[in-house]
Amino acid sequence: STNGKNLALRWTAHDAGSGLLTFYLLNRAKNFDDYLAAISHWNCAGQNFAFASHSGDIAIKQQGTFVARWKRQGDFILPGTDSTYAWQGMIPVEENPMIKNPVRGFVSSANQQSTDSTYPY
Repeated sequence: STNGKNLALRWTAHDAGSGLLTFYLLNRAKNFDDYLAAISHWNCAGQNFAFASHSGDIAIKQQGTFVARWKRQGDFILPGTDSTYAWQGMIPVEENPMIKNPVRGFVSSANQQSTDSTYPY
């Protein structure tokens, strides 16, 4: 219950994006560089984009606009009238998690923690 109070939501998926261009280019991608160029256009809510080539290369990258926030920010309703609770910015796209040809021999995506404790965001 909101006890008669109005609530507002901020979500990156509400921002305009170029998802159609992403998939148009992915459908025409011939190699890893084409894959990276195609997914670079994805700026909506984050997605995991997997890659596999005929030559045996594999990769996965989390692509999208990710909010740089402190631990547990966004887990609970926060006061929108206090700017100290506002988003502090976005994670630079070049720092989105990615792995290519991991030693373990496969990539996976199951909503797991995709980075270890050294990831700064």
